[in-house]
Amino acid sequence: MKIIWRNKQKIDSIDDTQYKEHVSINIKEYPSVLNQVEMIHLSIEDLCIIRSLQEQVKEHLTQIVGNFYKNLENEPSLMKIIKDNGSVDRLKKTLHRHMFEMFSGTIDDAYIKQRYIIAQVHVRIGLQPKWYMSAFQDLLQSLIIHVISNIKNIEQYQDNILAVTKIFNLEQQIVLEAYELENEKIRQKDLAEKETMKLQVNHNAEVLAAISQETSSATQLMANKVGEIHDFTQKGSEIAIHAEGKSNEGVELLQGLEKRLVKTQEQMTIISKDMEQLSNTSKEIERIVTIITSIAEQTNLLALNAAIEAAKSW
Repeated sequence: MKIIWRNKQKIDSIDDTQYKEHVSINIKEYPSVLNQVEMIHLSIEDLCIIRSLQEQVKEHLTQIVGNFYKNLENEPSLMKIIKDNGSVDRLKKTLHRHMFEMFSGTIDDAYIKQRYIIAQVHVRIGLQPKWYMSAFQDLLQSLIIHVISNIKNIEQYQDNILAVTKIFNLEQQIVLEAYELENEKIRQKDLAEKETMKLQVNHNAEVLAAISQETSSATQLMANKVGEIHDFTQKGSEIAIHAEGKSNEGVELLQGLEKRLVKTQEQMTIISKDMEQLSNTSKEIERIVTIITSIAEQTNLLALNAAIEAAKSW
């Protein structure tokens, strides 16, 4: 731990010595902030003065915070940020608590961490550093008017002004540094995303090139197939023409066969009629034969009878 003592004898001589046991600078996790404390000469004496003002600040905080948010109404973009991320009443309570803690007289890791968180929130909601600086200047002026301006002793007045401006300056340094760190994170994230996008684009380009090559090969293959199909079509056309000729020949043969079949049918009809006539003639001959046979039998019988009669005459 590093503690800065500006003038021990002077601390003992002022009315704020009762706060020596209640103030401290105890920074372990943020060594760079400790160097900043040294550079602005923020001492235990300053913290004693700041701690001694805490109750007076508390008495005027409602008015100071109210004037602060009333002043913000002059910038529409700030009011839009406030409305988009909460309510004025809630933010007033937060600022009231924040200002009261600033005058606690304790600068430690928790105090600094809280300021970093505030900066991160400011970046997230889109509050620009210029508005943060303007807001703190407004708060500083209100504190001087309402709290410090009543001090009549010129030396004490100067000590109070210096102490308060130092704590405000440290507050701004911490928050602005956190702003920069947060913005750097965002930039690095953007760069990483751009690099990822670039790699993705390159990969996609390679894939597209490969697809293009495959498409070209497929197109060439298709062209070859089209050529083959054309050849097959040409051959098919020739075969079709040849088949058509053969088909015509077949039709002619069928037509000739049909004519012969018709003629054969006609001849068969004639033959059928002739056969029928022959059958009738055959039946007529058979009838005549039967008659002749009957006559012959009768003739034979007469002849036999005559022979018998002749025999008898002998």
